[in-house]
Amino acid sequence: RSNPHATFPSVALAWNFSNEDFFDWEPMSNGKLRISWGKNGNRDIGIYQALSQLTTGSGISRYSYVTQTGSLYELSTLQISRMENSDLRWESTASWNVGLDFGFLNNRINGSLEYYYMPTTDMLMDRTLPNISGYSSVVTNLGKVVNSGFEMSFNSANIEQENFSWNTTFNLAYNKNRIKHLYYTYEDVLDENGHVIGSKEVDDINKSWFIDKPIGVIWDYEMVGIWQEDEAEEAAKYGQNPGDAKARDVNGDYTISQDDKVFLGQTEPKVRLYLKNDFVLFKNWDVSFNIYSYL
Repeated sequence: RSNPHATFPSVALAWNFSNEDFFDWEPMSNGKLRISWGKNGNRDIGIYQALSQLTTGSGISRYSYVTQTGSLYELSTLQISRMENSDLRWESTASWNVGLDFGFLNNRINGSLEYYYMPTTDMLMDRTLPNISGYSSVVTNLGKVVNSGFEMSFNSANIEQENFSWNTTFNLAYNKNRIKHLYYTYEDVLDENGHVIGSKEVDDINKSWFIDKPIGVIWDYEMVGIWQEDEAEEAAKYGQNPGDAKARDVNGDYTISQDDKVFLGQTEPKVRLYLKNDFVLFKNWDVSFNIYSYL
């Protein structure tokens, strides 16, 4: 409510060094360096989320009223179902981009190399609240997530003839996603003797959000096989039988609990590859095939 508008500026510079007098490398037909910075905003949370909401009660929020004459009335209450947050702000993503565009052999081979760094701050998130507050959660601005990575693309005109042409496109993208901050609450870090040796920001285990880990991190039990018949005695210590799935007991306490969960990977691929080949036969027939891979 207090921040209905926001400003998101941007600026970009480029230098085509292949046009300079000093540049005389014959094979390179085009070369351009560029750098840009900009901010973008997001408020995709629905309308009126900064305001409280009144709703009629139901279930235990309804009550019966009997008059002196014996008439029965079912009455409902009017209650606030959503907490107000008048200071809610736009989510903001800044983006740094450095790139090189190039072309060789009269641009028969061309492409680009890019590096980007994108920190997102004031993320719009549902923060869990204690039940004593009367609300389960509130929409608020929290945390910081950083995406950084590298992209490259190549295009080549392999064959150019009257009745046959062949062009290739190749793209590679690598992205690193990390949570840098969540709720800005900290806890002490203790050594093996119980002495405080530092502090760290608290993770949100319930949502599987961990500081310096990807948003889509896979935090789960590591399955190491199936209990075999000759392992019946050992399986019984975990309350299991031969044929049951066996999870790794990380701390060796013969109980599979949350303390035994480990980081197994992430749901989003780190690397994406794409290869496309286009053919034109006798000027009128187009044939192409694509190969893509998520790693």
